[in-house]
Amino acid sequence: MSSVFTCYLNTVHIMFQNVCSPSCSIYEVTYFISIFVISEMPPSTYNEINGIIQKLRNNKAPGPDNIISELIKEGGQQLKHRIFILILKIWEKEVIPTDWKDSIIRPIYKKGDRMQCKNY
Repeated sequence: MSSVFTCYLNTVHIMFQNVCSPSCSIYEVTYFISIFVISEMPPSTYNEINGIIQKLRNNKAPGPDNIISELIKEGGQQLKHRIFILILKIWEKEVIPTDWKDSIIRPIYKKGDRMQCKNY
C-alpha cells in the first residue's frame, strides 16, 4: 500500500513541477492540488452514501429547507437511492446546487455577559 501512495505522491510532484513555476502563489498551488486530487477521485458508491446518511446525528436543527436528519435516515431505500443519484449528478456536472450554499447561523447564548461574543 505504501508503494502505491509513494507512486501517487511522485506523480503529483512531477505534475506540479511541470505546471507551477517557483513564483506560484499559495492559491495557485492549492488550486492545482485540489483540481488534480478531485479529478483522480472516483465518485462515491451507494454504500458510502448510505453509510454517511446512517451517521447523521439526531436532534439537530434543520437547515433552510427544514429537513431534519431523522427524516432522511428513516426515508427508506427509495429516498436514499434518489439522494445517491443526485450526488452522482452533482459529481458529474461539478456544480453544487445554489440552495445548498444557504445556511442559517444563530448564535446560542451560553453564560456570562450577553454583550461579549465569547459567551455565545
